[in-house]
This record gives sequence, C-alpha cells and structure tokens, in this order.
Amino acid sequence: MTLLDIKIIKFIATNCIPFTVVEDKSFKALLPVNDRNALKGRHHYSDAVLPMYYKDMRKTMKSLEVLVPVLHVRHLEWSHRQLHQVSFGLVLSLNNNKPLGLA
Repeated sequence: MTLLDIKIIKFIATNCIPFTVVEDKSFKALLPVNDRNALKGRHHYSDAVLPMYYKDMRKTMKSLEVLVPVLHVRHLEWSHRQLHQVSFGLVLSLNNNKPLGLA
C-alpha cells in the first residue's frame, strides 16, 4: 500500500464518494503528474487497498483497547431553525464491547 493509496482511501471514505471517482478525468487533473501515472483503477482501491487499510486500522484499534478501557462517544446535533442542541452519548467498554450506559 503506497502513500497515494492511503490518501485516496481516506479521501473516498471521508467524503462518502464512490470508488469510480479515481477514474474521472477531473479527479485525475487534480493530481500531480507523478501521482496520475501511479493511479490505479477503482477495483484496486475497493478490492485490495480498502481491505488492507481496514485490517491495519482494526489492528491499531485492538492495540488501543489495552490503553483505553472505556470509550465515550458523543453525538451533537444542531438545528438551524431553533437555538437548541440535541446531545447524547454512549459509554462503551472496549474490552467486552458492551454498553456501560448513556451519558
């Protein structure tokens, strides 16, 4: 997995766009010439790079379970029509994947 592969997977995942973007002329035009030549097709990113990246991230998260026994996830939602905030959180135990409660 190259640095370009990682950047493209992060771009696709962050922006929730299809893998076909790597085959678009306008996307290729954004890249430097060297990266354009190294760019592979959508199947490379969906079938090869994404599973490898997922494995790497999963391994990283598993190693963090020892360091961080509890994770607090918070979702914030703002309304543009009203000046109020809806907020809820969930506290998870990473060791046994069970919810510990709402926050």
